Amino acid sequence: MIHELIGARIESFKYLERHASLIEEICESVYNTLIYNQKPTGQKLFTCGNGGSAAEALHLTEELTGKFNIEREPIPGICLCADPTVLTCISNDYGYDECFARQLSAFANSGDILVVFSTSGNSANIIRALQVAEAKSVFRIGLLGRKNSMAEQICNYSFVPDCKDNSIIQEMHLTIIHMMLEYIEVKMTRMVDIRFWRTTDTYGFLSNFFSAPITIDEKKWPTTEHYYQAMKFPDNEELQEAIRKIRSCKKAKQKASDSPGLREDWEKVKFDVMLTALRAKFDQYSGFKAALIETGDRTLVEASPYDYIWGCGRDGSGQNLLGKAIMQIRDEIIKTMDAT
Repeated sequence: MIHELIGARIESFKYLERHASLIEEICESVYNTLIYNQKPTGQKLFTCGNGGSAAEALHLTEELTGKFNIEREPIPGICLCADPTVLTCISNDYGYDECFARQLSAFANSGDILVVFSTSGNSANIIRALQVAEAKSVFRIGLLGRKNSMAEQICNYSFVPDCKDNSIIQEMHLTIIHMMLEYIEVKMTRMVDIRFWRTTDTYGFLSNFFSAPITIDEKKWPTTEHYYQAMKFPDNEELQEAIRKIRSCKKAKQKASDSPGLREDWEKVKFDVMLTALRAKFDQYSGFKAALIETGDRTLVEASPYDYIWGCGRDGSGQNLLGKAIMQIRDEIIKTMDAT
């Protein structure tokens, strides 16, 4: 009997192999949405299922938010089966068919992804979730178990194995989950560019807004951004001090923007001013210096969608001056190390 059970599972893997192109397309669509073509709003992946499929739905999102094999930035995954209070509240007030759909109505945005797990492909709450997702322009992926199901008709991509054994179907779904996770993580490590913007990201310490006080000419500045903004007014010590004392980077930047008296040579000297601030930052924080060296020769990109001067801008056409300045600092550090 055990040999027969193993044989059935070997056949399921052969089926996966025959449909490798479809599985890769599914994995690539998830990777492109969540990582490569990530929008400033931040796309999310939602999952849902019933019973054993709910367990698989939860497994996918917890591995995205945590990690699978490789240390990386967290990826936003939300399982609609995870909160029993929400499920029972919605089911009690609106019926079980709405338990996933109503959550999507609350949280999903255009461009997000919904992955549904259903061996039948006809569960009413799964169909309602897909209908809401379709109405909200959410990309829909189905890991299903029956051909020509209602769910298959609504999904953008569907994996439907030629199998009648629900346990083997779910095992195939689990294998696809693991392949998807590994696919995403491996591609993340192969990305040529290191993109930074939010201070909470893995490379957030590269941001000018990262809270790391620096000392220049015996004066302490809350961030490199504070120093940069204050140096727009070299002859106005009172304004410099006012900028230095503002806690928020955004407010310090706004204070400088609203103040008259910008130095006439600012466009000529601003890059050098930034280099001065960055040299102080990486000289005074050995951990930052070590992390910068570890980036090797990878291109550093300030990925702000709003800044086309210091960042790359929404369409990638920006000058990325901050990324270039930090790469110059990295080269200086490495040359100094090689000389000693």
